[in-house]
Amino acid sequence: MEVQPVGTPANQVFYSGAVPITVGVLNPTNSAQTVWDVGTAYLYASITTVVTGAPTSFTILLEGSLDGVAWFTLATASNVAGETQFSPGTVPFAVLRARCTAVSGGTAPTVAAAVVAYQGAPAAITGGAAPGSAAGAPFTPSGANILNGFAVRSNTVASLAFLTVPAGRTWFGCVNVVCSNDGAIGANDTAQVLTGGTGVIPTSGNIIAAAIDSGAAGTSGQPGYAGAVYVQAPAGNAVNLLLLNSTATTFSSLATANGVLL
Repeated sequence: MEVQPVGTPANQVFYSGAVPITVGVLNPTNSAQTVWDVGTAYLYASITTVVTGAPTSFTILLEGSLDGVAWFTLATASNVAGETQFSPGTVPFAVLRARCTAVSGGTAPTVAAAVVAYQGAPAAITGGAAPGSAAGAPFTPSGANILNGFAVRSNTVASLAFLTVPAGRTWFGCVNVVCSNDGAIGANDTAQVLTGGTGVIPTSGNIIAAAIDSGAAGTSGQPGYAGAVYVQAPAGNAVNLLLLNSTATTFSSLATANGVLL
């Protein structure tokens, strides 16, 4: 029998408060119920986490059920800097819960989980929502969390750090890189934007964006662009975005990074 979602009056929001991150169901700590009851069948949900105590890793599942007995995973939160994750909208649910399946490290880590059951499909229903996207609530960063970078490199293969992510933080943004062949050199030389630093995610040396020259002297190459980039620094040290040219011979590049600290 096909289950049809019934009409719903509005989006519903549930909040755990700041609770210890321990293995088990999280929402009962600050809830009169052992589950969050939406009252009828919904299809779409999201979970937003705000984390303290600098855990090194955790896994928190947003789970749904129609009867409170058989549970299934709607979304998974694992970013220690906090994030928003959306359900795919493929199965209905009538009750929700947040459940931690694993946690490691940190000093008495806590999480505040905000869970939303949506009346209709949000603008983005899979993966993490980009700050400022139409999915979920609007995101307005404080001025201190707006972090941009700019760099130019000419005739050198020495890398240059042009954006630094502070320890324990995650940067979200977009990256652009362009290059110029200033002399009669061969094609396929590149300008790359890479991650750098101990414990950086994506791992150090990961290419975020790259531009490639055309091989014709005095011309600009094919630019590189990457949107929705996440760069995470571990709790112990800052990490960087680096600009690197593949050749030091009559070759120039320019990179920009524009985004926010989450």
